[in-house]
Amino acid sequence: MPVNCAAAVTDPIEHFAGDYGRIRTVEVAPDGALWLVTSNTDRATWGGTAPRPGDDRILRVEVNA
Repeated sequence: MPVNCAAAVTDPIEHFAGDYGRIRTVEVAPDGALWLVTSNTDRATWGGTAPRPGDDRILRVEVNA
């Protein structure tokens, strides 16, 4: 969502909906890209299933102005 200080300047736009599961944290990388951290092991954490490959990941997204 574009922001101007603390106020949104337009409506939010969905990106990656349904692609990576729960995105928990977003940080700006030193080169201006975004790092997204996913968290998809809830059932494993609470004893429902074993963790699976790809459950929790760090994704790098390049941002184009």
